[in-house]
Amino acid sequence: MIKFVLKNVVLLLIAMLASCANDIAGSGSEIVNGKLAAGTSGVLVEAVSTGYVKTMSGAEEIMTTFTDNNGAFSLALDTGCYNLVIRDTLKGVGVFIPEVRRGDKLDMIELGELGSVEVTIESKKGFEYLVFIIGTPFGVIIDTGEVSLIDNVPPGSYVSSFISLTHSSPGGVPTEPYNIELELKPSDRFHLQFTD
Repeated sequence: MIKFVLKNVVLLLIAMLASCANDIAGSGSEIVNGKLAAGTSGVLVEAVSTGYVKTMSGAEEIMTTFTDNNGAFSLALDTGCYNLVIRDTLKGVGVFIPEVRRGDKLDMIELGELGSVEVTIESKKGFEYLVFIIGTPFGVIIDTGEVSLIDNVPPGSYVSSFISLTHSSPGGVPTEPYNIELELKPSDRFHLQFTD
């Protein structure tokens, strides 16, 4: 079952990575620079591989750093494509910056209020599911009929999906990728509902 699930997830991720594959050679620089407009120090900055799936991808697909006393940060990226997830959970602010490559220099970065995603699965099968936001560290394992909340999500446009962790046949993973696009506004609570 695990091999089948991983095979389908890998195929989905390969398709997603292709959208970020242009100009991966970069400018020769391996540094991505940015600065928060608020100038806050100690803010978590995560560079997450665009194909990352929480609990199914390796920890090496997320690189982390923190802003300095001036709110500036830099990341040494390889030739891959990454989404930046920047969050200050104490102040409740953050930002999502999609498809960043090495050598990119970011303008002054404005932060918005963090939101949350409420997750439910409607199914008569009674399975356990992994619901995840692709290319981010956000995901939750949930049983049919439960309601779960993913907190501290920066405003932004995301793509979410789900897979069954219980079913061992081809029906355990949607044959067609079942993705839902979501637009999270500052301090919003987005209701994400999948039906299996």
